[in-house]
Amino acid sequence: MAIDSTTLARYDSNFVTFGNLVSESLVSGSVGYDQKLNNTYYDFAYACYQARDRQNNNTFLTWANRGIQFYRDQYLAPNGYNVPGFWAFTHGLAEDWLRNGTTLSRNAINSLASLSNYHRNSPSELLEMQSDLYSRDNAYSGITYINQVRCGGTPNAFLTTRKTNALNHITAWTTGTATFFRPFMGALTAWFLIDYYTYIEADPAIVTALAAMADYADLTCWVPSVNSWTYTDRSGFSTDPADRSPQIDLNLLICPYYGWLWWQTGAEKYRTRGDAAFTAGVSQYSGGFWVSGAWLGGQTVGSVSGKQLCQNYFWSSQYLDWRSREFVSGPPDAT
Repeated sequence: MAIDSTTLARYDSNFVTFGNLVSESLVSGSVGYDQKLNNTYYDFAYACYQARDRQNNNTFLTWANRGIQFYRDQYLAPNGYNVPGFWAFTHGLAEDWLRNGTTLSRNAINSLASLSNYHRNSPSELLEMQSDLYSRDNAYSGITYINQVRCGGTPNAFLTTRKTNALNHITAWTTGTATFFRPFMGALTAWFLIDYYTYIEADPAIVTALAAMADYADLTCWVPSVNSWTYTDRSGFSTDPADRSPQIDLNLLICPYYGWLWWQTGAEKYRTRGDAAFTAGVSQYSGGFWVSGAWLGGQTVGSVSGKQLCQNYFWSSQYLDWRSREFVSGPPDAT
């Protein structure tokens, strides 16, 4: 299936509506610190840069700057950059350096690369990240190292270790030897590996691995009746009743690498699946109430959910780019 113009228009307008609310929340005196911080999760600044390039709306640059200033100056710096590995968001910082030459943002990436959890390459961290249970930390630390390179640095000595870990995680997931598989965790690993392929080395093993993961996710987690993936590929390892329920809030986080696979392999099944997931995942509100697709929170500065917004927008526009390209053989360019 293709993505119709009505869905695309709603996708763009939703970011205008909810992105503005998140931006305003970051400078509002009535919104508390914890909520502001949560509104930057999944990299609000990067979501704004992506939306700016798609819609050619420079207003989003102001929003991106607010996101960077809060995340970098009010969270990272006061905590000495010693933050959880899954709170190390460096794409927005990298874009701020690459587009604006903001030295503070480049320095923040370098600080995260050496001070954040699961970036420091201590023996215990290196051992833990071999496990697929730490796939998210492995992916984010690898992304940080790649963004160092994009901002003029030299590759971290442990970057290839992160790639090897990620490929091994996918093997564990797709062969059933892992404790469980969650499609959105796989998508974060895919994000890292696609960046690695794009900016470091076009390793064909990455294409093979991501194709295997997408096929496994579709076999074990896809629910055709709602065009979404379940949260987890099996039940029984936890008491969470949502493990085998479809999670449409995650559709736009998961589907981008399906577009990349279409571009790299020419296999129409990836674009077909991605289009179905994207269409189902785009939020629809009516009369101030959520109707379908991803839930983005309420429609006020105090009730909007920035985490949900960023979850849906930090790289979903790349799906639209990749799905529209003709199949090509060879590595992508870095634009």
